[in-house]
Amino acid sequence: MVKIDKRQKLLLLLCFAALSIALFYYLQFRKSTLFFELAGLERNGGVYHTPDFLYALPTLVHVFAFSILTWVVSGLRYPLFSTLLWAGINLFFELLQLLPDDIAEMLPSLFKSYAIKGTFDLYDIGAIIIGALVGYALMKKV
Repeated sequence: MVKIDKRQKLLLLLCFAALSIALFYYLQFRKSTLFFELAGLERNGGVYHTPDFLYALPTLVHVFAFSILTWVVSGLRYPLFSTLLWAGINLFFELLQLLPDDIAEMLPSLFKSYAIKGTFDLYDIGAIIIGALVGYALMKKV
């Protein structure tokens, strides 16, 4: 059994709180996405209007929280690896959306659907960078 100290418990609580807030935000404000389609909840738009840059909030939280979670699971080792792993995964999926449809058609179905139906957004790139920097800074402080 893995022992988790008080500091790790607080970090886990922070991550789950951040992810919960991001999920709520995502469900309330984001337009229809692959998530909604898979859940059978096709939507034509978010419930409220928000500034474009705020649509990137779930991306920021995803990179931040999963970097911290990976770091905690690794026993508070490898902060740079944990950060670069999740920043890299998010960058991969964001850049995948830049592919032309004819090239995206050649991808495996999960990637193909994401590449064709997704929309590339520079705000998401910024959110990935900010989420990674904030997560890494927290890891170095703790």
